[in-house]
Formats: sequence, C-alpha cells, structure tokens
Amino acid sequence: MTQLFLDANVLFTAAHNPHGKASLVLEPAAQGHWQALTSTYAAAEARRNVALTFPDFSEYLEQILVGIETVGSGRAAVCPLPLRDKDKPVFEAALLAGATHLHSLRT
Repeated sequence: MTQLFLDANVLFTAAHNPHGKASLVLEPAAQGHWQALTSTYAAAEARRNVALTFPDFSEYLEQILVGIETVGSGRAAVCPLPLRDKDKPVFEAALLAGATHLHSLRT
C-alpha cells in the first residue's frame, strides 16, 4: 500500500483551509486508498503553528491527526540528503517509517 508521509506544512494548511488542495490527500487516505503518516516532530510543529496563527482551527487539526498514523521522529543524524537542519528529522522519520511518498508544500 502507498504510504504518504505528510510534513507539518501539509497538516497546517489542511487544518486552516479544510477545502484547499492540502486537504485533498486526507479524504482518499480515510477511504483506504493510501495510508497517511506523519511524525511526532511534524505534528508538534503543525500544532504550534496553527495555535499561533489560526487558533480557532486547533481542534480541527486534532481531528485530522486522529486519522493519520504518527510515527517517531528522526534524530537528524543519518539523513542522507543535504537538507536544512529543521527538515532532516522529518525526512528521516519518513524514511524510517517506510513511507513511499513524502508530501510537502515547501517550494
């Protein structure tokens, strides 16, 4: 089964814009078309950012997270790519979880 790893930006955007493009990956996951994953690190970052900028959507983010398997975070020690330090634990978590895809909204 396809395992789609969602970073904090996807979670944040889906939470405060429930009808936007980031939310489009959540419904097929809920229908069993793929498995949605995130890490404790990414979930914590999304929670922090939603609470700071869109606090009214914090409860909706928690509803989103119920349907997403949360895995441990990487330690940024074995990241095989030259990423920014804050992105290394997210990539490592996706790699360690066996995710087949990593979905990020970063450009």
